Amino acid sequence: MISGFHFACPGEIFFGEGCVNSNAPVFSRCGQRAYIVTGRFPPGVKNLALEDTCSVLDGLGIAYSVDDNTESDPSVESCVEMLQRINGFQPDFFVGIGGGSVMDSVKCCNILLKHPGRDPYEVLFDNGEHVFGVGGPNEGLLPFISIATTAGTGADITGVAVMTRADIDNKCGTNKRCFANFVMVDPRYVMNCPTKLNQATAVDALCHGLETYLSRGSADDFMTNFIAERAFALFASFKDRLLTDTMTEEDSVNQALHSTLQGICIVNEVTGVPHGLGYPLSHYFNIPHGLACGVFEGEYLRIFKDRTRVDRALALMGFGSVDEFCEYIQAILTPHIHLSVTEADIDDWTRVFCATPWRMARHPEPLTEDMVREIYRRALAKFIVD
Repeated sequence: MISGFHFACPGEIFFGEGCVNSNAPVFSRCGQRAYIVTGRFPPGVKNLALEDTCSVLDGLGIAYSVDDNTESDPSVESCVEMLQRINGFQPDFFVGIGGGSVMDSVKCCNILLKHPGRDPYEVLFDNGEHVFGVGGPNEGLLPFISIATTAGTGADITGVAVMTRADIDNKCGTNKRCFANFVMVDPRYVMNCPTKLNQATAVDALCHGLETYLSRGSADDFMTNFIAERAFALFASFKDRLLTDTMTEEDSVNQALHSTLQGICIVNEVTGVPHGLGYPLSHYFNIPHGLACGVFEGEYLRIFKDRTRVDRALALMGFGSVDEFCEYIQAILTPHIHLSVTEADIDDWTRVFCATPWRMARHPEPLTEDMVREIYRRALAKFIVD
């Protein structure tokens, strides 16, 4: 029996091949001057999403500026620099074309535009109680259209921007939110994604689903559970070919849909323990965010005393056990991760993680500092050098 639920998906989602071109009027609804934020693609790889967007804007007579200077794992300072370029153009709306770094940069800048002259750290993080779940208003000043070129970050749908903070020497999500008003997901754009990035973002999306599905308070969250379980089944349909880099066109569509659905989940439930554990690997070793989260996901699953929801999620994803899940994730991670860590690093990262009580509270069972340290040690055992 369903007693009730609270569900949110703040932006309109357009999914499918050609959705940018077929929904051109959406751009006109946002204004006549567009600031496009994107990244630089590898040599020989076309930014099809940018080409489609510019074609649409040209056809509508909308002026635009393309900024491809997005910093990977963007810092607050890089967004302050971008803000100067934005103010020079005076846009009516934003278009973010890319993955998580692009979307987070747009969100950060759009929030800061609403608070000119204020300290950016105070604006973005404000030292207040962490806002998670479906709560929190849209703090962006201008309309925002997101167009993803990866299938996994969820940043095209979610409102939180994950920023590199110089003040704490770590990554952290903003306390203010900026949601895209319109989300356009064309699976063709994902098909051009390099293998390493595609695998990393697929793991990232899977982590979103697992962490929301297993988080405190999600057991009775009917809509989030319903969506996450459907997404797990989609992952099962392409996971083997993702590992062998033999994805079909249908797989790419399912991967894009998997990412979209898991993005909706984290709008409503927020990420959990492995995401927080993974931040130091991205911050200090430049390991892609999705892979950094994946490093800890298997060992995190092992600490659950109540296995009911863990076992159901594993079955839906096509895994017979946690060991089988860990073997799969390791097969993806091993070619891409090379680092050396010390016991002192682990102690420091454990202390930083445990200093974020809202993150600790996402685990549905008691979670201690010693347990966190052990997850770090087990997950990073082959990289520890002392």
